[in-house]
Amino acid sequence: MIQTQIHCEQTQIYLKCYSLHQLWEIVTILWDSLLDLDDLSASTNSIMELLATLLARDTPTSSGDHILDTPTSGGDHILDTDRLSTLVPRLWPFLAHLITSVRVSCLKTLLTILRYQGSSTDEVKGQESAVGEVKGQDWLSGMLGDMLTQLFQRFLLERDEETRELTHEVWGAVLASSTHHDLSVSFSPLVLPFLSLVISSGSAPLDPAHLTPPTSGGQVRHTHNSYAH
Repeated sequence: MIQTQIHCEQTQIYLKCYSLHQLWEIVTILWDSLLDLDDLSASTNSIMELLATLLARDTPTSSGDHILDTPTSGGDHILDTDRLSTLVPRLWPFLAHLITSVRVSCLKTLLTILRYQGSSTDEVKGQESAVGEVKGQDWLSGMLGDMLTQLFQRFLLERDEETRELTHEVWGAVLASSTHHDLSVSFSPLVLPFLSLVISSGSAPLDPAHLTPPTSGGQVRHTHNSYAH
């Protein structure tokens, strides 16, 4: 834990040496590299940790400052919100990665994206409108069913308590970032599959037929699988 904290602090110091454009290019490379990683890739853990750290750079702290204290204005952010519908599904396989720290970094990345505070109100996490309806994030509505499915499966399969708690935190952020209409449309067809998983998650192994394999952008390029208890 101490080594991880020191590593994160050192990383944030190094990142202050880069311009915003350079950080954006690094993040783009990291996103693209996710398509080629698997359990045998020694760099998987480092890449996921760096991606989570870089994206957190655009998330204001409680004091209102950005984590890396890099001046930003207008649309100057390293999170490409226009491509989130394509980028976020690349994280699904890492939710089931064999290494706990990779799963944690993946969940932190999701949490950062869901809580992202951009300059455009259309890209900010769920807000109250004049009629009290929660305003959802456009990129999320199209993949809401997939995200709920992947997170729910992690609830049942995750053996690490801290990772399970982080999964619960991400689940709450998803609900807070979605409209009631989107949740109703996306969750309704998932009720029976979820019930099937819950019923079979006792002493007996989960039926693989009831599980949705994690894929990245429709392409199964990962060999890892943590679907067994």
